[in-house]
Amino acid sequence: MEAPKWAQDLVVNTILFVNPDAPLPEIRWRRGSAHSSSGNSKPEYITITAGIARRDAKLVLLHELAHWLLPRIKKTYGRGKWQREFIVCQGHTDEFWDLAWSLYRWAKLPVAYCKQREFTYKAGAKKAYLRSRKEK
Repeated sequence: MEAPKWAQDLVVNTILFVNPDAPLPEIRWRRGSAHSSSGNSKPEYITITAGIARRDAKLVLLHELAHWLLPRIKKTYGRGKWQREFIVCQGHTDEFWDLAWSLYRWAKLPVAYCKQREFTYKAGAKKAYLRSRKEK
């Protein structure tokens, strides 16, 4: 399913805001019946399963774009002859959370909603939010 126009526009505008030289990611959009949305970032594409709340889908899309826009990292899995190296998007690092919070503010998402959604997700989100308040 193709991403809705508002989501496509958000992706383009976010890329232009963060790094105009970055390529546009492929967005794989699905609809879910839950209230909340979910997502996943891979170096090749971003997958979004959009719930019924657009605000939540917007937050999740920006969250995944923050992963996707940061420099890739190498991960090694396995041992011995089974060891493999993969290039992956960054996880929930300080750099990730700093970018995510700047995107939420840039997109004018309600900070109270973002805090409620992200603080229950990862402890690093709260630390980065507090850091971002000091930078203002």
